Amino acid sequence: MGFLRFASFVVLALALGVFLGPKNARPNMHIVPKLDNVRAKLEATINVLPHLPALLPYATTLLPYSLELLNDIDRLGPMVESIMAEKQYLMPLLPRLLVHRALLLEYMDVLEPHVHKLAPHSEALLDHMDQLVPHLDAMRPHVGNLICFLEVRGWEDSLTYIDQILPHIAILAPHTKRLCLYYDTLLPHLPMLAKYIEYMDVKATLDVLDRLIPLISFLPLADQSGMLYSRLVCKSIPTVARILPPQGPPVVSTDLAFDAAATASPSSHHPKSKVLVRRHFERSANAVCGVMSPLPGRIRAHTMSLHVPDAYTDASGVVRYHVVLDFAHAQSMRYRELRAWHKLIESQISNYCGMRLLPFPQKTFCGRKLSTRGISRRRFALEDYFDRLAENSHILIEESPAFRAFVRTFFANGDETDSTLQDLVPAVR
Repeated sequence: MGFLRFASFVVLALALGVFLGPKNARPNMHIVPKLDNVRAKLEATINVLPHLPALLPYATTLLPYSLELLNDIDRLGPMVESIMAEKQYLMPLLPRLLVHRALLLEYMDVLEPHVHKLAPHSEALLDHMDQLVPHLDAMRPHVGNLICFLEVRGWEDSLTYIDQILPHIAILAPHTKRLCLYYDTLLPHLPMLAKYIEYMDVKATLDVLDRLIPLISFLPLADQSGMLYSRLVCKSIPTVARILPPQGPPVVSTDLAFDAAATASPSSHHPKSKVLVRRHFERSANAVCGVMSPLPGRIRAHTMSLHVPDAYTDASGVVRYHVVLDFAHAQSMRYRELRAWHKLIESQISNYCGMRLLPFPQKTFCGRKLSTRGISRRRFALEDYFDRLAENSHILIEESPAFRAFVRTFFANGDETDSTLQDLVPAVR
């Protein structure tokens, strides 16, 4: 009897030591069972992957039941924060899961027709997405950790199937306001994402970006993603120029332009190189034009196109690609609007493309009302600005007779009322 009392006392003391001791001295008893359950499911999935070819014929039979699995999101949402806090238990399983990545990609052609059958059910999927959104705040601090997984080579192979997926993703476009509530969480990590994309082969990078542009085109903040695309294209052009053979003499463009690749090889005059550069800079121009969206009034109504007419070699032997900006009805733009547009584009290009512009001339010679004398002084100030541009060959904007004519036409309309750009102030800053 005495022995039983002593044994019960020892058990009670051990129990009190576990539950009343320091918090960091014992495992999280609330989380470990859940993690064990998740780990068991992951291990079971890994064990099933080698048998995937035999299971594929039954995918159509199982598809109607897949929507019922979404009911588990309600139970998964509150667990996100706790599971991420104990993610070290799951990390060892990641390499084993990635080993079978190639197997999944090999059978994408077989899986793709079945994935298409989910498209008509997108409304039902979005209803469950609303249940997950309130729990996304817990995942915000871990977005950077998830992007780090992109270091694993081979992930870009799956993007080759985006052509088949895009038509069905478009069905989600009317509902992007719900999906993009937390889209701003990803924006600070875009430079890291760009670094991983640049690891890819240059030609493959451009092809993948071509497929991704329609995917991000309906997002509210597509201009930031578009500038990421522009930055990648600008950085990859020198490599594209080196892999193409030279052919024919260069042709110098005299239009308004800024250099996009000042370190390219002199072998970039091959026609294929020009076509490649022109095609991707036109897409990049659309991304730059996306920055115009917050501008009010007349600027938003103006259309801007961009193309690369040719490449030329300067005195130092450096090949420069000239990107020409064409303005439609630009003569109706006011000085204040043009200067604000210049500031906005300058900030975007500087941050994402590594380019820089000379400061726009200050409005020092004009009063509130325009007069003939004031217009002449404005012209003089702007001509002096373009003269300074011409004297500095390293500047990315060069003197342009066409643009000077546009400015003169613009200032000739001095009887119109200047408009303010209150909406643009936050964007410029």
